[in-house]
Amino acid sequence: MSITNEAVKLAFNKGYRISINGDVLYKGRVVNKDYNKSGRARFRMKDIRKKPVNVPVHKLQAYQKFGESMFALGIQVRHLDGNHLNNEPNNIAIGTPHDNMMDIPKEERIRKAIHASSFISKNVIAGDIEFPSYCAAARHFGISDNGIRRRISLGWVGYKEL
Repeated sequence: MSITNEAVKLAFNKGYRISINGDVLYKGRVVNKDYNKSGRARFRMKDIRKKPVNVPVHKLQAYQKFGESMFALGIQVRHLDGNHLNNEPNNIAIGTPHDNMMDIPKEERIRKAIHASSFISKNVIAGDIEFPSYCAAARHFGISDNGIRRRISLGWVGYKEL
């Protein structure tokens, strides 16, 4: 089990709960939340070794609602309205990665797909050789695709995007 999932179980066993409006409660008081890099709410508590650990609010809400079944292989926590800031119980479900992706509005999924494909489908010239993608050039030279991007952005001779 991951450290995060262990932290979720520990938080629940210590008495942390998520209210119906998505607030974190401990001993009847609202706990301060912050947000990770992807914008998901979390709170900090001490683990059994007295070290600070982050607990994702949506995962604790799912554990309250679904128990151990949320830890099954291939299962993810879903935000039914696609808004990962909405941690109310009626917005939290569990399901497959496909279910999770389909919770995102179609227009947003298309936007994300176009953005992701822009990193793999551009023809590039690297070392004066034309390649169909950054990834293909990177494989040829045994470096990362970011290495190819960096060389292009730095204006290395023989490297350019088509």
